[in-house]
Amino acid sequence: MSPKRWVRGGNTTSLDILLWKKVCDIIGVVIATDGETQYILPITSFGCREKQMVKIDGSTFCEAEYIPVFLKEVLSGKTSLELIKYEELDPESLVFEGSVAEDATNPHVLYSAKNGKLLLKGYRLYRRDNPEVLFLRYLSHYNVAPRLVASYSAGGVPLGILVEYIEGGIDPGAPLYSSAKETLAAQSITGLDWNILKSIGKAVSIFHNAMLECMEEWCKPSYIDVQDISVWGARMRHYLDEIAGVIPSPWLEILNLSLQKYSKRFEAFGDTYKIRIHQDLHFSQMIYKPSGKIYIVDFEGEPGRPPEYNTVLEPALRDIASIARGASYISFYAVKDYYGLSLDNTVKVFQERERPAKQLNEWAQEVLEKIVEEYLRTLSKRLTPTTSPVEALELVFPWMVERALYEAYYEKKYRIQNVAVAVSTLLSLI
Repeated sequence: MSPKRWVRGGNTTSLDILLWKKVCDIIGVVIATDGETQYILPITSFGCREKQMVKIDGSTFCEAEYIPVFLKEVLSGKTSLELIKYEELDPESLVFEGSVAEDATNPHVLYSAKNGKLLLKGYRLYRRDNPEVLFLRYLSHYNVAPRLVASYSAGGVPLGILVEYIEGGIDPGAPLYSSAKETLAAQSITGLDWNILKSIGKAVSIFHNAMLECMEEWCKPSYIDVQDISVWGARMRHYLDEIAGVIPSPWLEILNLSLQKYSKRFEAFGDTYKIRIHQDLHFSQMIYKPSGKIYIVDFEGEPGRPPEYNTVLEPALRDIASIARGASYISFYAVKDYYGLSLDNTVKVFQERERPAKQLNEWAQEVLEKIVEEYLRTLSKRLTPTTSPVEALELVFPWMVERALYEAYYEKKYRIQNVAVAVSTLLSLI
């Protein structure tokens, strides 16, 4: 049985069924648990590829999204799932093209329709507060996210969406990764596509300005106060306490000192607005079109956040910190692949700030500076304490520390070997 990214450890045989409900003649919905996390998924006994199978409670099923008839049953209203259509669509006109993005956490299946291609995305975490439908519906007039066509849920828990498929787009992280490797070869920063970086800055600014105007209950902005600052510091402490047992004591000592130092900088955000942000905005959560257009995708938030932090409002610059951390990961794997190193030896390069790490930290700084410069051009002044790119980058850094601690916390649950990646790339900057 192929491993699944949506379950801890990847092995679904550890799952126990809590509830199984038939929603039509050929499809059921299962709620399962690994003892700590609950998952929800549609299943069927139809045959499918081994990679699309799932084993729960000793029985083998097919994840239903991968069966062509699944979407037609849902859109035709033949299931007991709760369906919302945002535009008219004839289910019989859909042509199943197959799965895409097979290494993603959630299943993605491509369809052809009369007015273009559509993407079916299923969810696996049992989350009543999954905000993606809310984001996509609200952003429909801002041209910064894919068009929402339909959504469906089970018992009020989001189960999947059907959205516009952005044809001809690329993950902007791919050319950035190439630039990072070219920089290592040339011993100087090279290969950066300034148009991509400027497009990212502009798109994120549009997104954040849009969220500042959101007056719905789930996203209504408010002023940052002392309580918010206290919560952010407590969240950093929670993440650090959770990873303390799996990192070396010298690392823990540095991180403890850093937490005390950098959490104080959150005070600079007082009396600016907090908004509903993306939370997990790295380069692979964007689609870049050669025309210069950036689409932002995957609005589920950080999948490993403790529930009490899922729906909070935060400073817009926190999303910029997530982008910065994306550049750190690109730097790490560019060094690893360019020099043919093991993961442990690459960790050592960054931990000890050897020359390749310094080179790519400078490269990542250049990437971030260009994005932030463009981002601030049109960002509402109500969302940041400064309009200076230099000062904005200083304000981003405490959030980079917070984001890196979250990454380590998340990786401890799902890919424990990557805890060292998250921490060593942060240590190289501290």
